Amino acid sequence: MTDDDKPIKILIATPCYQGMCHADYTLSLVKTFAYFQNKKNIKIAHKFILYDSLVPRARNYFSAMALSDKTITHLLFIDADIGWLPEDIMRLISHNKPIIGAAIAKKKYIWDKLRNEHVKQILLDDSLPIEEYRNRIRACLVEYAVNFGASREIKDGVLEVEHIGTAFMLIQRQALEKLCQHYPELKIRQSNHELLSIEALNHFYCLFELRLQEGRYLSEDFSFCKRWNDLGGKIYADLSISLMHHGAEDYYGSILGLDKTNRK
Repeated sequence: MTDDDKPIKILIATPCYQGMCHADYTLSLVKTFAYFQNKKNIKIAHKFILYDSLVPRARNYFSAMALSDKTITHLLFIDADIGWLPEDIMRLISHNKPIIGAAIAKKKYIWDKLRNEHVKQILLDDSLPIEEYRNRIRACLVEYAVNFGASREIKDGVLEVEHIGTAFMLIQRQALEKLCQHYPELKIRQSNHELLSIEALNHFYCLFELRLQEGRYLSEDFSFCKRWNDLGGKIYADLSISLMHHGAEDYYGSILGLDKTNRK
């Protein structure tokens, strides 16, 4: 799907449980609004939810808000500690998948990975520019917020996966509607709410409620993916997208980038 096709309106949804977002997030958001001004059939809307310590609940609020606005075609979760390029959003749109995300680097270095042969090759490669040298090593020392399934077929950087994190996840409206229809027991029934309109309350479901899978405790994003999987739906990851994930320092990289390193 491109901006030459039917009109698209994306709601960028960001939980800010401490009421703050990173400077790189802010810069990325400004660049995104500027970039999409030139896309005639793609519009961007944006919402924060502040000071809600229950992130699954905040994601449920956002889903209800998106469904209550008939002009919203996609819900895009972007966490407040993420940095991205506007082109990353365009890539997710272009794949035209019901649920697709980017695999972010987790905020922890796995130092044992220094023992891996392909990491050793990078360490000994004095031909690399210093910035590329650092970036490759750092990308190799982290794990990524994705659970792979049986598929190993990568097409245009995209792979079908079992679960993907919601830190940078694009969800088509039809997927949210189908989930609500299939899980009526998850509907939250209350007559008023300070964050939600009357119309939004009609679409208020616990789609991101935590759950167990064969004794495994799933996070809210993986629980959401499992509910979609149980309907026969598929989850996709664009492994080529490299996002900045801010913590004690900046963690970033892409899984396909690691694969290129392995083949060198």
